Amino acid sequence: MSSSEPPLEFRNTVATAMLDLGRSEKRPFKAYVPLPNGPITDTLLTLKVAAAVVCNFRHTVTTFETVNANSAVNAAMNLYPFSAQLQNHQHEKTLPSAGLFWPGAVDRYNTTHTYWQDFFLTPSLVKPPLFWALPDCPLRLPQGLRDNLIDPLRETNLKEDRWFVCMDTGRRDHSDRPVGYDDHSYLKLCNFILDELGGQVVKTGYPGEIVWPSRPGFVDLSTGGRPLLLHALATSHARAFIGPGALGGTLAHILSIPSARTDTLDLFAGRPSDLVLTTNAVDREGTVRNQDALLDEGYTATEHFIHSLDSGNLTSVHPNSFDQLLSATQQILSETTDIAAWRPAQKPFIRDTGSFSWPPHSDLKPRFVDLSREAG
Repeated sequence: MSSSEPPLEFRNTVATAMLDLGRSEKRPFKAYVPLPNGPITDTLLTLKVAAAVVCNFRHTVTTFETVNANSAVNAAMNLYPFSAQLQNHQHEKTLPSAGLFWPGAVDRYNTTHTYWQDFFLTPSLVKPPLFWALPDCPLRLPQGLRDNLIDPLRETNLKEDRWFVCMDTGRRDHSDRPVGYDDHSYLKLCNFILDELGGQVVKTGYPGEIVWPSRPGFVDLSTGGRPLLLHALATSHARAFIGPGALGGTLAHILSIPSARTDTLDLFAGRPSDLVLTTNAVDREGTVRNQDALLDEGYTATEHFIHSLDSGNLTSVHPNSFDQLLSATQQILSETTDIAAWRPAQKPFIRDTGSFSWPPHSDLKPRFVDLSREAG
């Protein structure tokens, strides 16, 4: 080569294919996510964790894989805010692990090929502490679906110029709980919100122990087989979520709606906008323990309460009283005074950092309801 000729451009295409992730449509960041076969809440939480990973990249493709997906799973996929494909198998299938990461078995320069992946989000990684250690990337309804569902929500006579909270007291997916909760106290709380606070209430999730009577300002989506996405749409416009129900609470979490998780036995809520009100446990000395006293003694999951009841360290566990529920309601409403009507729809969220840290780090610091405040 003569000195007058320009130097040849050097491009390490293998390095580009393997390292230059998510910066262009030709090289998207590719995540592979098997979906669990359990309750729909597990699928929703998996979608949330996947979104929290891929939101760090401008161009992404997420491949979800499941077996015998039902209508709820197909509906939930609409909430995922990034480019995705669902591989639905009719029988158990061995995962193609040989090609998930290293593209040696296929054309390594075909950088959009989803046979090989950049990140494998295994079900073992989708655990509660991880939900709050990763960025809070809200799931959201696409505009087209929102337009289709908004009329059915309006037809419930929910007034758009007034705020509302979502509540869920459904027992489904809570069969392992050593104690229930008092649905009558939640009905009393619903009436207090309607009569004394000027708000509205939408009951989401699964049906509770009793039927709440119909009245102006109260909408019950928990009965009548209302579609999952209508529950999600209502939750996305709520001022806050209040209650112990698994489905309603999960929808609030994945949509990043402030929540007061009441009658809880799992102390994993760690977002700044979340509040925790634990159940009331009685130890062998007859002392009632709740809130941070339970956390200090290591009670962070339902299994810990069950073990302590079996061993005699705890003698009983009791649901929240109406006054405790009222304290939780007053606190979450005092922190959401900017919402005077329906909450505006979420905007798309992309961090676009081009990378993320794994494993993420976060101290477990739930924010407890202040029971020293006088309710009323």
